[in-house]
Amino acid sequence: MRDRSLSQTCWLYQGGSLTYSSWTGPVMNALFYREFESDARWAALPKWEATPEENSKTLRAALVHLGAYQVAFLPLDAKTKKLILSYGTMSTPILQSGAREIVFEDVDKGYETTTKIVIPNKCKWAIVYTVAQSNELSRRTTTPLGVAGFARGYSDLIIMEGFTQQFLKGLGYQGLAGNTFNAMVTGFGVLSGLGESSRASFMISPEYGATVRQSTVVFTDLPLAPTNPIDAGMFKFCSTCKKCAEVCPSSSINKASEPSWDCVTGPWNNPGIKGFKNNYASCFKYWLQGDTFGCGICQGTCVFTKFDNASVH
Repeated sequence: MRDRSLSQTCWLYQGGSLTYSSWTGPVMNALFYREFESDARWAALPKWEATPEENSKTLRAALVHLGAYQVAFLPLDAKTKKLILSYGTMSTPILQSGAREIVFEDVDKGYETTTKIVIPNKCKWAIVYTVAQSNELSRRTTTPLGVAGFARGYSDLIIMEGFTQQFLKGLGYQGLAGNTFNAMVTGFGVLSGLGESSRASFMISPEYGATVRQSTVVFTDLPLAPTNPIDAGMFKFCSTCKKCAEVCPSSSINKASEPSWDCVTGPWNNPGIKGFKNNYASCFKYWLQGDTFGCGICQGTCVFTKFDNASVH
């Protein structure tokens, strides 16, 4: 069943196109692709059942094949649920209905309406993954060629989101996702062990440095074995290294010598998080000023953004 689900998922973007990626899964506009629910051969099959450890191995192998670079898992408990936003902007079509409340309900399937986005209480696990950006292009921001590096990363995230939801559906489970619009993705990435926080506030990983595009989250009812946070010394290193802040063209990155619990730059900073609080309003304003829509110079400049044969320093 796992093999068939992976095979069917790999056809997702062939022979047509996705009209949009919804909260509960990709919505098809394809020439021949058949949804699992409408295929009688799939309807007769029981859902896949195994131990959380085996489920984790299966999912990691499938997602890496489909394009993910890192895959980790986190339980949804009283603490990690705080990383889910109170209101999300994911809609169908995307970004058309404004912010809606994100709530947990005692229902069997997740759903969305014009006023709320619903996660079933039975969805007790989060799948967290990254996709890689081009190191070479990331070092060339803020040129159009450089922006192409992280812009491709954003597109790859959406593709991976659809793949993940579709593979889970083939196993008999649900995957609920809203790109980066419904959760504090850096927090999920750090707590699941994919990497550490940074001065620029995005996640950096020991393997890929800053050139990973987000740590995107998919909520699921498939039981998974959680992974653990790491301490590679990168966040501590950020206290003395201020390279990204020094080159930031909009001076949006905090130059403080130590991270803080205080919310210091504006309402876009959430309290209760120890970190370097940056000015995202001025950052995004700079994004909009150029003809390329974007920047990303902090990622390409980060000392952890190196090729495999280079040392950190």
